[in-house]
Amino acid sequence: MHDDDLQHESRHDRFRRTRAVANRVDPVHLIAIGAPDDEYDAEVHDLVRLAEPVSADDVAAVFAAWFHPGIVSEADAAAIAAGLARP
Repeated sequence: MHDDDLQHESRHDRFRRTRAVANRVDPVHLIAIGAPDDEYDAEVHDLVRLAEPVSADDVAAVFAAWFHPGIVSEADAAAIAAGLARP
């Protein structure tokens, strides 16, 4: 496997992990009302592009850009950031 393959795989894994965290926290409560699993993919792409570690402020800023400021509670932003932290 080449380094490019490993990097691609790593980005893909990070995307899947970030999507899982965003869907589990469901900060805008869209998954809870039946939205598809890819509902937060635009936000997930933006979060994946950020340098790690992603902070709660980063999470809040990404969701504010896609929805509106204050859409994500501080607790949900912190939960997403914590969920993205590497063990």
